[in-house]
Amino acid sequence: MSDIDNEEMQKLFLHAVAQNSTIFSTCKPILKPEYFDKSLQKVAKAIIEYYSSYGSAPKPQWLKAEVDFEVENLGEPDKGFVKAMETEIE
Repeated sequence: MSDIDNEEMQKLFLHAVAQNSTIFSTCKPILKPEYFDKSLQKVAKAIIEYYSSYGSAPKPQWLKAEVDFEVENLGEPDKGFVKAMETEIE
């Protein structure tokens, strides 16, 4: 597997998994902090740890306070989003 090269794509991915438990569950096997730019690794780690501890998506306020990451409301994700992300990091 290789890293997701585009930082904007990395942010989009983190926004999606931070607000959608289904996307997180699907992507959990490929969600590893080391796949992200240094500046986003703490965000990925915080999201993973929150899901592991509480079994749900972290509240946007928690992510902002914990790692200074503001979650943008993306609405309902496109059906091809998860598949595109899997392809991106394979």
